[in-house]
Amino acid sequence: MKREVRIVIETERVVDISHHAGTDEDWCGECGAYMTMLSLETAAAIAAVGGGAILYWIANSQFHCQHLSAGPLRICRSSFLDYLKRSSFLPKPKPDMPPERLTK
Repeated sequence: MKREVRIVIETERVVDISHHAGTDEDWCGECGAYMTMLSLETAAAIAAVGGGAILYWIANSQFHCQHLSAGPLRICRSSFLDYLKRSSFLPKPKPDMPPERLTK
């Protein structure tokens, strides 16, 4: 007689971005207000995707971001979280897929 054993592991991940090293406050021109800005790495950690997925979403204007020549890419936390809420039913791109492969 065959027995089937099924093991289910449920996990929950909480990312506290209120005082995270990859955040700071700056002016978001599209929001017209000072907003918390995220680094690419922090945004990827929040969404549980790779940086390539974030770059793909940026290329498709899914949320506000700044790319100043004097510094790294910065993403508006408010518009980024709004995007994640709106698209929660969509399948996420593969985390480690290079951005050039996502745009083809």
